[in-house]
Amino acid sequence: MSRISRVMLGGLMLALAGCTSRGGAPAEPDGGPACPTGQIVRAGSCAAAQTCDGTACGSACCAAGEACVAPGRCEARGSACAAGADCGGDLICVAGSCQTANGACTFRPPKGAFTPRVAWQWTSSFIHPEYSDVLTTPVVVPLVRTPPDSVVAPAVVFNAILPDRGAGSEVPGVMRAVSGRDGSELWTTDPAHPVNGLAGIAAGDLDGSGHTTFVTGRLPLASAAGTARDPAEDGLVAFGDEGTFRWEVKGLYVYWGAPSIANLYGGDEAQVILGATVIDAHGAIVCQGASGIGENFLGPISTVADVDLDGSPDIVTGNTVYDNHCQPEPGWPNGQPDGLVAVGDFTGDAHPEIVVVSAATVRMQDWQGKVIWGPVAIPGGGAGGGAPTIADFDGDGQLEIGVAGRFSYTVFKPFAADPVLWTRTTQDDSAVTGSSVFDFEHDGRAEVVYGDECYTRVYDGPTGQPLFEAPNPSCTVHELPVIADVDKDGRAEIVVATNSVCKKTCPWGPHIPDDLTTRRHGITVYKELRDHWVSTRPVWNQHAYHVTNVGDDGSIPRSEAPNWTASWNGDRLNDFRANTIGDPDYRAPDLAVREQDAAIDISGCPAHLRLTVKVWNRGAVLVTAGVPVALYAGPAGGQPLAVAHTAGTILPGASETVTFDLSSWQSAPTAALTVVVDDDGSGQGVVGECDRANDAVSVPARICPTQPR
Repeated sequence: MSRISRVMLGGLMLALAGCTSRGGAPAEPDGGPACPTGQIVRAGSCAAAQTCDGTACGSACCAAGEACVAPGRCEARGSACAAGADCGGDLICVAGSCQTANGACTFRPPKGAFTPRVAWQWTSSFIHPEYSDVLTTPVVVPLVRTPPDSVVAPAVVFNAILPDRGAGSEVPGVMRAVSGRDGSELWTTDPAHPVNGLAGIAAGDLDGSGHTTFVTGRLPLASAAGTARDPAEDGLVAFGDEGTFRWEVKGLYVYWGAPSIANLYGGDEAQVILGATVIDAHGAIVCQGASGIGENFLGPISTVADVDLDGSPDIVTGNTVYDNHCQPEPGWPNGQPDGLVAVGDFTGDAHPEIVVVSAATVRMQDWQGKVIWGPVAIPGGGAGGGAPTIADFDGDGQLEIGVAGRFSYTVFKPFAADPVLWTRTTQDDSAVTGSSVFDFEHDGRAEVVYGDECYTRVYDGPTGQPLFEAPNPSCTVHELPVIADVDKDGRAEIVVATNSVCKKTCPWGPHIPDDLTTRRHGITVYKELRDHWVSTRPVWNQHAYHVTNVGDDGSIPRSEAPNWTASWNGDRLNDFRANTIGDPDYRAPDLAVREQDAAIDISGCPAHLRLTVKVWNRGAVLVTAGVPVALYAGPAGGQPLAVAHTAGTILPGASETVTFDLSSWQSAPTAALTVVVDDDGSGQGVVGECDRANDAVSVPARICPTQPR
């Protein structure tokens, strides 16, 4: 496998290009078989984890004489070596033996400034390019079951809509999947099976086949053509992991709602839950409840949790808890208005509480339907209120509730004398947008990620102080930003939907400018500028996401652990619409350059003079494309001559060769040049590494020999 990327030197900071090769590094692994949770790969097949008589290595088991060089990858130990010794070839000395990479490489991100940058954007397609605006929550999930330490990036999947239909009850759309690594397109569904582009998506291994199914609102072909909506034709549609149509079911109220996927009966197949309706893995209705559906007037978003602790999952809505056969549990319905829900343990007893947002208020109910807190008015709530999030926002060990209203975002502290921890002004006419939370610094205080009609913002958990704000137009429905490791680089990213389908005006200007070429739309993925966010899971599979409802590989657990009592990598969860830390060991890459891998090539003189340098990843996790490589005259930090960028993903133990074109030189600018990897020309990098001491190499300067006259 090879790639080309070069930098042309025609002065100082110059244009980009380079060349990639793997040298003697291992080829990109396929990850081996996808083993069930609790099993490992041993000798090419799955085995119980306790049978590993060597060294556990993620989903692999390293035998005697092998070393764990990266999660899931064992490698024969090389010859013995002393620390700092030259192993020769393409090897380095790690823990007394020569290896291609250091599986123990770690980097704990420092706490400091919150500085997101755009990692990639999807804005258009050659396939049905008219569908380019995104108005619902994206999902992040593997397309097929893979081992947890596979290097294959998950897909980002979303409904894309037409730009000229506004945001009524339903809008024609197609479902699209792009790679989480770089936004490159994977598939688009056929418009012959149109989706309601305002409905949410649920994704997971629905039928136990190892392949992910995607379920969303269907749109009748007549409605897609612009004729009057027939509610009897509403319903759900399902697609496979290649975007192919699987099934549809009619006669279900969806509007802006979102389904969920859970295993209600403990069998090989899971079920789809829309409000109080259960649909099997093949599109047949199993049962339907007759009371609450989990909506705040604009479509159902219920959830599944065993709130009565009887060993069977319950369907939770705003005013009714149903058993898994759609029959109300004792005490339900409770006579309260229906609403959008979240589940968490606020009181410390065995049973969880149910948070309900309804008609511009928020309240808390116990598992038997008794209201134990509220209802409390949402400041600036308008008539609605978005789906609630649950987390410890201020780090005091107690749960808070985050809710979006029409004119504000508010974090509530239940049972406090003043129940409003903080509130911030926003702009959202729909008044039902959601939000997500994540502890980006792993300091025990969750940050809020929220988007209204005008901005994507990240708020400080304890104070509500905006940490980040970026213009982002949206007509707004129930959508929320999601947090996941979309590129499998061991760091969290934020995924945001963008659309300009309504005539809204923001402080920065109108959604639909007179110059339509500047209209914003699509998907944007943010990551931290200096790679200082901690890791998280590579999955967020539905609107009512909670960590225990889905495996990292997209599998749906036969028996879901209660999210309010479960722990994940040593942290108690007890949250809702929040993601958790993915790797408590803080595994990291280690970019490196060596003297023997950098040289000026005069073989192409006088037409070409090139400097090539091989950039290695000696760490434990992959590095995505776009790492800056700086060329200086003299020592590092001297006069910057050019900056190149790596062209592809560099796996542990692999390398990429970057090339600088020096053909314009008439004379060498200095006696030596210095190449520094992960340096943008100002001494700053974008990768959190375990070792920066091996990032620079000096290269003697040369010019093309003078040609005889």
